[in-house]
Amino acid sequence: MSNLRTFDLNLLVAFDVLMRELNVTRAAEQMFITQSAMSHTLHRLRQQLDDPLLVKTPTGMMPTERALALIGPLRALLAEMEQLIQPPEEFEAGTSQRRFVLAATDYMELLLLPQLSGLIGQIAP
Repeated sequence: MSNLRTFDLNLLVAFDVLMRELNVTRAAEQMFITQSAMSHTLHRLRQQLDDPLLVKTPTGMMPTERALALIGPLRALLAEMEQLIQPPEEFEAGTSQRRFVLAATDYMELLLLPQLSGLIGQIAP
């Protein structure tokens, strides 16, 4: 059993590509790595997950039952992770509920606050 702290999560991305392609060479091309590196990645996956995952057959690579059981939840998890690392949505002043605190000297308040509050009132009423 693998410990998440020691598990290389990049292997899961490679596993997704391997399952999509069912071919080490094509999966390597998709990941922009060599076929040898992808073979090594598959070997590491097999060790970490204690399962052959993909086995050679006369018609190509065939996923094991464990691989088939893993791929659905893995793809859902990868999709969630993809959303998690997306940049935040663009700020929309008109709909934002954020509260901003501005600090300024008395002089700067007198100089800028009338214009700034008018501008803010137009952009974000």
